[in-house]
Amino acid sequence: SSPTRRQGDFTTRQILCGGIFSQFIVCPLIVNPLERAKCLLQTSQQFKGQIDCFKYIWRNEGLKGLTRGTTLTLARDVPSFCTYFLMYESLRSVIASDSKHIDLFTTAVIGGVSGMLGW
Repeated sequence: SSPTRRQGDFTTRQILCGGIFSQFIVCPLIVNPLERAKCLLQTSQQFKGQIDCFKYIWRNEGLKGLTRGTTLTLARDVPSFCTYFLMYESLRSVIASDSKHIDLFTTAVIGGVSGMLGW
């Protein structure tokens, strides 16, 4: 039997949707351009730093260059963040079974454990 869901708890479907949709916004706009620059910086010594690398990408490849590889980054991040959010909410629900208040240290531990399991 499943435990009774308290008001304010998220359903599994809501958590998974949050993990999916959050990455469809964050990944193409922030994560992927940073990943693209990181890969170029690791494989080439022609750049002075991240800013120089971004300028190079923008000048030579435009917006397409910054979004190159987004599909693969999404394939990595969507399952990871869905797992992270599911674990975080599950652990939070178990630990806060009697009250809604969880202290900062406990929140950090739950986040750390969820992060290890998500990756």
